[in-house]
Amino acid sequence: MNQEIRHSWKCPECHSKQPKTDNTNSPLRQPLQSTQPGRSNVSVLDEASCEASKVTIRARQQSQAVPVDDRYVTEDSLRRILSEELSCMIEVKIKKLLKKRTDHNFYKANYEEIASDLECIYWVERFSSCSNVNEMVSKFYDELRLIIDRSVPKRRPSKSKYPKWFSRTLIKLLSEKNKLRDRYRNMVIHMTNLNMTSYGGQVL
Repeated sequence: MNQEIRHSWKCPECHSKQPKTDNTNSPLRQPLQSTQPGRSNVSVLDEASCEASKVTIRARQQSQAVPVDDRYVTEDSLRRILSEELSCMIEVKIKKLLKKRTDHNFYKANYEEIASDLECIYWVERFSSCSNVNEMVSKFYDELRLIIDRSVPKRRPSKSKYPKWFSRTLIKLLSEKNKLRDRYRNMVIHMTNLNMTSYGGQVL
């Protein structure tokens, strides 16, 4: 390496920090643009290739977006509207069904009337038209439901934390047990506090 090259030499790191120039003198050949009016986006080379292959290349037209008018109902908006309407209708229907829901109050049933109605039924005659046991059972339950509807009053179901098979007597006994347990627990706490106060914080 002679003296001139040595003074002009730069390391790659320093050379990379120098500002770059444009690519006007790039060896890549740019296609010449056509001078014909209305064909500005088609190059001369493309025209020559088109003439050779007899393929017509037309200038692309930019597709214009169709403006969306708020007055028109789209598929998404229609789906949302139908979903809201159906939800409201179902909610109203469920509330009406819950209000009309009733069950039999067997605590106030007239069991004497039920027994007399069952005694008045001539079961042999009722079952004479049945061909098998399943039809007899269905016939029996139909008659029993009619008697229950006549002799048992209905009521709206009450919201209770106890199961349905809990009687009123059992619920009353459970409440009494809870009261006694709370009273005993409060008494134990009170006696413990008295002992701690009497013996200077030492519990016997």
